[in-house]
Amino acid sequence: MTKKTVDIFIRSMQKAAIVTKSTPWLVEDMGNQSLNVRYVGIKPKGDWTEVFSKDNNLLLKFIIDKQTARLEFYLANKPPFHLIMAQRFSEADKWEVLLGNLKNRLKKDKTAFLHHQDEADNLYRLLKSYLK
Repeated sequence: MTKKTVDIFIRSMQKAAIVTKSTPWLVEDMGNQSLNVRYVGIKPKGDWTEVFSKDNNLLLKFIIDKQTARLEFYLANKPPFHLIMAQRFSEADKWEVLLGNLKNRLKKDKTAFLHHQDEADNLYRLLKSYLK
């Protein structure tokens, strides 16, 4: 995975008008490695209101090195931001699918929570107290 690939990914999200802010590439030390990191703030819209209100913000953290690429999703209403989930991604992935998978998981977990059928790993239950 390269910076150029992630930049194209982010430009595509900007064209869809969901990006609120993005940082330039940064270097962060993680363990014994220095990794390239870029943060992108997004404002969910459309059918995200089925999961939570439009007042909530998401932060995407792209972490890349020569062999792997990882994407972390954070609820970013106010510091400290809360990690929702993390996953690997590749050049073949599309941002619509990655965000759609997150939305579908949160929607399923919200339904389970509201029906008192949630389990320990229910993402909605873990984030509920931080939502606007």
